[in-house]
Amino acid sequence: MYTISLKTTLSSSYTLSTNAQCTSGAHRFLRCPIRQPGVLRVQLGASFVHPAIKAHRAPLTRALKQGIVIAGEVEDLPEPLRKIVMAFQMVPDPMARYKQLLFYAAKLKALPQEYQTPENKVPGCVSQVWVVPTLEDGKVYFTAESDSQLTKGLAALLVEGLSGCSPQEVLSVKPDFIEMLGLSQSLTPSRNNGFLNMLLTMQKKTIAAFMEQEKANKEDASTREDAAGEGEETLQAGESEV
Repeated sequence: MYTISLKTTLSSSYTLSTNAQCTSGAHRFLRCPIRQPGVLRVQLGASFVHPAIKAHRAPLTRALKQGIVIAGEVEDLPEPLRKIVMAFQMVPDPMARYKQLLFYAAKLKALPQEYQTPENKVPGCVSQVWVVPTLEDGKVYFTAESDSQLTKGLAALLVEGLSGCSPQEVLSVKPDFIEMLGLSQSLTPSRNNGFLNMLLTMQKKTIAAFMEQEKANKEDASTREDAAGEGEETLQAGESEV
């Protein structure tokens, strides 16, 4: 079973229906005309094999390939990223989405030059991109920079969508969330691939930052224990002299 979300308008004419005998039993005829703008969620079982169902599924499959339908579960995303995805889904025009990315680019805070190093560079991007994570109180916060405004907008989208999340939430984001944004028509294949590399790099850096912090916490705890032990020995030595 998988779920797709079909963006609708007042002029949408999609009608979904099933009227077939399936292995799980008879299904009544169901017709769902679209009469208002919004998002129509459709669940299609992978085990459906009846020609009648295939016929009704085909238009949605074609729409998915054309970027009209967004795959995946928006509800599974961290809240900041979910809000961004939903905002993009409400923008039907590819050019408008492109402008929205430039808006994100304009909002992104500049990354200091000293952090624009090979270690922080995202591999596999058309343009140069750098991302840096910071862990504070169990949350991850990102900063980023790019020499391209469009790529900077993509980086800014991820920075805003993932900052303030726990490491677990950052790592829970699956690559197919990119399809939910509906940016396939606005980006070249190389840009889409670069966007994916940004997400994967941010996730890898989140793991590295978390492990580094855990190591530092253990070393700090060990230092405190050693200091406490030395203090205890000094106290005992003083008492014996008395």
